[in-house]
Amino acid sequence: MTDNSSSNSTENTLTDKATHEAEQQVRKLIETVNDALDDLKAVDIIELDIRDMSSISDMMIVASGTSQRHVKAIADNVIEKTKAA
Repeated sequence: MTDNSSSNSTENTLTDKATHEAEQQVRKLIETVNDALDDLKAVDIIELDIRDMSSISDMMIVASGTSQRHVKAIADNVIEKTKAA
């Protein structure tokens, strides 16, 4: 009979490492988005943790602007900054 405990331990370590790396990427993306929002003075910024509600996303960030033009500029800045990251 073979010992699967070392195999399972290695798999758990790899899974933990991948999870940690994914969490770091999410934190970096959140920081990038918040920086882009701050750059153009977005208002009412809210970060929502939706991990338990969605299988396709961990976070949702909602922000407002003072006019349609302002909101468009904010959105364009977020897109530009996240693509560059």
